[in-house]
Amino acid sequence: MDDELLRYGRLLACDVDQSEIRLDPRALQRLSRVFERSISGSQRLNLLGCTGSGKKFCTRALLPQGQHLLVLDVAPLLDTDKLATVLRLALRETLLRDVTLYFDFTGLTSPEQLSPRDKHAFCEVFRDYERLIVVGSRVSLPVFSPQDVRVFRMPLPLAEDRQQLWQRAFERRALGPHVDLELLARQYPLSAGQIRKAVEDALDDCHIDGERVVRQPHIANAARRVLSSALDDLAVRVPTRMSWHDLGALSFCIDSRDALCCRSMAQEHQRWRSWRIRIALLTISVAVSRPVVAAETVKICDGRRVSVRATALSCDGVRPANLANLSRLVGLRNLTLRFVGPVNSLSFLAGLRKVTRLSLSFELGRRVVIDLRPLSTMSLLRELTIEWAKLNNLAGLPAAHLEVLKLDTTELASIAGLSAFTRLRTLILSRASIKDLSFLQGMSRLERLSLGSAPRVGYEKLARLTKLRHLVLEPECCVGPANLLPLGALSGLHSLKLSVGAPHTNLSFIARLTQLKKLDISGFELRGAPFLRRLTRVTSLRLDCGGGQLDLRDLRQLRTLEKLSIKAATIRSFDVLRNFTTLRGLWFEDVNVNDRMLAHIAGLTRLEELGLEGTRVTKLAPLSRLTRLLILNLEESPVRSLRSLRKLTRLQQIFLSGTKVKKGSCRRLQRINKTLEINDCP
Repeated sequence: MDDELLRYGRLLACDVDQSEIRLDPRALQRLSRVFERSISGSQRLNLLGCTGSGKKFCTRALLPQGQHLLVLDVAPLLDTDKLATVLRLALRETLLRDVTLYFDFTGLTSPEQLSPRDKHAFCEVFRDYERLIVVGSRVSLPVFSPQDVRVFRMPLPLAEDRQQLWQRAFERRALGPHVDLELLARQYPLSAGQIRKAVEDALDDCHIDGERVVRQPHIANAARRVLSSALDDLAVRVPTRMSWHDLGALSFCIDSRDALCCRSMAQEHQRWRSWRIRIALLTISVAVSRPVVAAETVKICDGRRVSVRATALSCDGVRPANLANLSRLVGLRNLTLRFVGPVNSLSFLAGLRKVTRLSLSFELGRRVVIDLRPLSTMSLLRELTIEWAKLNNLAGLPAAHLEVLKLDTTELASIAGLSAFTRLRTLILSRASIKDLSFLQGMSRLERLSLGSAPRVGYEKLARLTKLRHLVLEPECCVGPANLLPLGALSGLHSLKLSVGAPHTNLSFIARLTQLKKLDISGFELRGAPFLRRLTRVTSLRLDCGGGQLDLRDLRQLRTLEKLSIKAATIRSFDVLRNFTTLRGLWFEDVNVNDRMLAHIAGLTRLEELGLEGTRVTKLAPLSRLTRLLILNLEESPVRSLRSLRKLTRLQQIFLSGTKVKKGSCRRLQRINKTLEINDCP
């Protein structure tokens, strides 16, 4: 359980051996509330079937907003035979109530304490359940290898997206307009538990009482039809009237396929639920007791065996000849292929009708010409990424559901037909030949747009994209200044990157983009930047001034600035720099920075990265105050000694290419800081 797991969206993992807990602020706030309460003094949770010594491993603590935290101490639980029972009943509790699972692995002294069977049980929980908090030490957390992380990490984004579709559908259904839920069930299948979660989220968002709405005929009938389609092989008749708890009980039994638990829940329903629900639960318990037939497997990619029921597949270094059995994986929804060697056709993809995410990467330098017509059968395709290829056009690409189209390193000869993709939210065309922006007129949903070769005029069409949040423009074909003034209407823009070859383009429109947080400008000969004075929310700023002049007084209003990069500029009013106390990264390249100006940088005590490439700095003594500095770039500067950096104990990397520093100075610094990596010491 390494950094890959820490980046995992739903699973919150922290290392109690470290003083720094790497969690997002909301997760950290939630954990702090947990630790403030006395877990030992909280109410014991009386789980059905968790009797005797099993009870002491299950604790429930009340959290704010009426939520509950179910705490499971893993280490003592492994010494008993209660692990499977406790996990099963804990999951049942989470489905019937608003409960967050909290797994405490800190008691494990060795990874060997967890048997393969127990490890598999936990991986099943991690894969199927969303609200989890996992806490462990550096000794106990590695019990889950990166391979296990991928097992329960890959399918989740698909389930999440499908669940959002269901949620939106139920929102519309609850508010009145008709939605064909049966068609939705065929196109975007979900388990019964995920459907219940989608319905619950939809009703919460609509501020509608769940018990009341689920009894309404159009909601109850839709839920029953979906449950019935999930129970075709179990021959279970779903009752006509269902309460919210009834729906939860049925959903849990369908997902868990645990006969003993279903019978226990049926006995519970005998006391406080209808007899129809009890019969349905008993029928499920009998049906799931039947032996499960192992799924058929096929050899694919590098010779490994893959189940024909697989929903996700990723292959590196594959050749088309190794994909002969790909058409048998009819349930695939997420497919990633990285090819080596020539690829003449994509015909091996023709039978994959359920794929929603497709990523194709071809061998670097080959620029294979690809025909997209074999993808025409992928009517559910929502995201397509193609790297290092050539496309003559987009003919054959299904447009019905496509929301993300990324052709970052792929050449597109013609954009004919692109206007039909009206559902796009992300469009990246870095190497396309674009002479007119009229194809953007129907793309009202676009949120992210990147154009690598844009025309000089016609930007009023782009200005109509009111939902646009991220924009990258690199109009390399410009022979004169581009008329970018209409872009000032994009008031909701959060990030903007401009790289224009014409040096005298009017940039005054940027002053109207007051919501900007990231700004990157290059290819201009700046003679001042007054348009920056109103951008009070910018946190990242990069300016390539093209040899022009920059007065730092124009940046005084950027009080939240965290990253600043200035290249090829003559800077004035350098003393203003000391006011940017929030800076964490500062980079200068070919800028008139000398030893006298370095004193102003020394006051920025929060700096973690500093770049002085191509500057006139010779003495580094003022930098000894930057105790948080991690990375320092001194390339192509006249620095001779590193003696002043001895106090920077956190320093991890130094770049010295093109300097006059002697090897002895590098060795002495590395004796003091043994973790320091010095690159290109002369």
